[in-house]
Amino acid sequence: MACRLIALVLLVSCHQVHGGHTAEDEERLIGWKGEVPSVSKDPKQDSWIEQLSWEPRAYLWHNMLTKKQCERIIKIATPRLLKSKVVDSKTGAEADDPIRTSFGASVTFKDDKILMAEIDEKISQISMLPPENSEQLQILRYTPGQKYDAHWDQFDNPVIHKEFFANGGQR
Repeated sequence: MACRLIALVLLVSCHQVHGGHTAEDEERLIGWKGEVPSVSKDPKQDSWIEQLSWEPRAYLWHNMLTKKQCERIIKIATPRLLKSKVVDSKTGAEADDPIRTSFGASVTFKDDKILMAEIDEKISQISMLPPENSEQLQILRYTPGQKYDAHWDQFDNPVIHKEFFANGGQR
């Protein structure tokens, strides 16, 4: 089983979602002054970070999770997998759409506090944001032929999309 996490660190998004940043925050943001994040290489895991892009900032953390952690996530998520939906831009309701054919589930602290704390701590290392800023883990399963086509959507109606704005704002 391959388990890979692609961490996209988009400072503009962080700025919008978290309401801006202070001069102190600027000192903590990866790459703000040209530095590249580093992670101690774990000999048991052979974990390392590869920079994929500087703009937008994107990194691939190879072997971020252990095989045991991956198996635990799969065990929790598999019975919950449901067909992935999109948000209808006119009604705000979830809807089926042929652009998205995967299956998805969430894993939260309620499912496994220790596992989620370990994952949040690792994400905090690369994002330089505290673990309490994390969101629930979204698990997607794609079988051969499934897809999530290119799409351009946003929550553009504050009345219809009230719940999305209340839970973190624009995607």
